[in-house]
Amino acid sequence: LDQTSKKMDLRSYKYIMKKRTREYDSFGPAMHIIDDYHTIPKVFVDHYKPKESPLLLFKIPRNIERREANPDMDLYDYLIGVFKTHLLILKREGKRVKLIKIDISDIVAIKKTNCLLRGELYIYTKSDTILIVYNTVSDNIIVKTLNLIRTYYQCDKVKLNIEPMPFNYMTIGFLHTNLINALKKQDAEIELVAYQPNIKIKQKNQSLISKILSLFSFKNTLNSTVFVTNNKELIIVEGESFVKTKKGKMFFYSHLYLPINQIE
Repeated sequence: LDQTSKKMDLRSYKYIMKKRTREYDSFGPAMHIIDDYHTIPKVFVDHYKPKESPLLLFKIPRNIERREANPDMDLYDYLIGVFKTHLLILKREGKRVKLIKIDISDIVAIKKTNCLLRGELYIYTKSDTILIVYNTVSDNIIVKTLNLIRTYYQCDKVKLNIEPMPFNYMTIGFLHTNLINALKKQDAEIELVAYQPNIKIKQKNQSLISKILSLFSFKNTLNSTVFVTNNKELIIVEGESFVKTKKGKMFFYSHLYLPINQIE
């Protein structure tokens, strides 16, 4: 049986080596910007027909391990193009492709979350919510996408008459200080306007044992949150949350970008 398995593995290896493609060789958890080397996946070629050149065009791989992939598979789930006036999202659904066009003017908010290697990008429009899941090893491409969208969506400057708050590691913690400083590197006008620390939510009429157990639980905690603005957007940064999984607890943080003129 072992000899038979070895022969089958060797045949599989030889088959894969014979049918290797550039797309298969570069496949992994990272997404790729489309260029001369990283080309449009074959499943999307007949469906991607833009009338203008994109500001950014990239592909997001399937969430499978490298050893499970082979050259005959469709290895990418998304092809995403960012244009000045719209987004073009091609989503693989089996052998079919769903095309989603989003006008930049219809976007009312964007949210990006990071939970170890799992990243999520939410695009909120006036009528729908689009969720794109990706591996955070390529978070820089999503940040670039986010910044392009923020550059071109309708976002007028508004005088808020809110005094900025001074902050440091002692007052809002290391995580939020670093996240705000990262935002300020992109936009010097970013200022902290409000901060909510972690708050333990207390239930009424708890038994003694429930009170003791709650001391060791993150379930009833309101996450720490900072509110920053550049007088065009309200940016809500939430963090220090622990998500329970089968493997234990995972740390995550999120950024929610709200154009002020979209807030009613």
